[in-house]
Amino acid sequence: MDRMQLKYFVEVIESGSISKAAASLYVSQPNLSRVMHAIETEMGKELLIRGNRGIMPTKTGEQLYYYARSLLNQFDLLEQLKNIDEEVAYSKLAISVFALFIKDDLLLKYYEQANSSQSEIQLIETTAEKVVENVSSTACELGILVLNSHQLTVFKRIMEIKDIHVDVLDEGPLSIHLSEKHPLAVQDEVSAAQLLPYPYLHIPDDFYSNLSHPLNVDGVQISSFPRTIIMSNYHSLLNMLNHTDCFILGHPWQKTELMKSHVKTLKLIHNTINKHLVIIYRKKQLLSDEAELFLKIFKKDYHVS
Repeated sequence: MDRMQLKYFVEVIESGSISKAAASLYVSQPNLSRVMHAIETEMGKELLIRGNRGIMPTKTGEQLYYYARSLLNQFDLLEQLKNIDEEVAYSKLAISVFALFIKDDLLLKYYEQANSSQSEIQLIETTAEKVVENVSSTACELGILVLNSHQLTVFKRIMEIKDIHVDVLDEGPLSIHLSEKHPLAVQDEVSAAQLLPYPYLHIPDDFYSNLSHPLNVDGVQISSFPRTIIMSNYHSLLNMLNHTDCFILGHPWQKTELMKSHVKTLKLIHNTINKHLVIIYRKKQLLSDEAELFLKIFKKDYHVS
């Protein structure tokens, strides 16, 4: 199996369609189908499930996808070496984040301390599932997530299967974030029942967020808020929060940063749900100097060990 075949296989999985993948790769559909058949023949197993809704990987196909994605990322890094002057210091940091507004000056501190002539910094704000996928596939070296206790229990089991290390840095109560202009902002604490008339703002649901739906605070289920706003962009989410009467379910680690955007953090009355600040990375790969430096700065800034 060569690099081209791996590239084609990854594109088919990510496109979910032979025709879409062929168009993206600028190859004919029959040729791409032959490559997929050759890969399955070499593996001696079915890797793709072809149906009316497109193409899905089998369990073996999904494993091959992650390995292939990892190898392709490594090939890309090797290609970059050709263009790097040996006399020039180069650094790369790629991080995926879920449910945390990273402090504005955190990456600035990293850049200043990395002391590299060429720095590549990627900060991907996304869902918990995508954070795991990015770390597992080596697209990102580190993942930062905020999960509640119920999510964390399931999350740890899945990460063990995926051979991903989970480092729980801190624990804190579920909080409410809303605009300083919100009608409830005159209070320092709020009940779940008081939030029911207002829109609940959150990023798109995934497997891990769905685990929270049965949870309740003082008899109010998290999934029972009648009005919701779903946004996938963190910057747009913050803008919506600041200019409407919506709210988000949050935590103490972003309280200081959100204050800069005129967002207030309220205590949730009768709350029994705790949040956990979590770092993940692959077990079988030593962290780079860049990742180690970022973690050192992150832990100091967020006062966690």
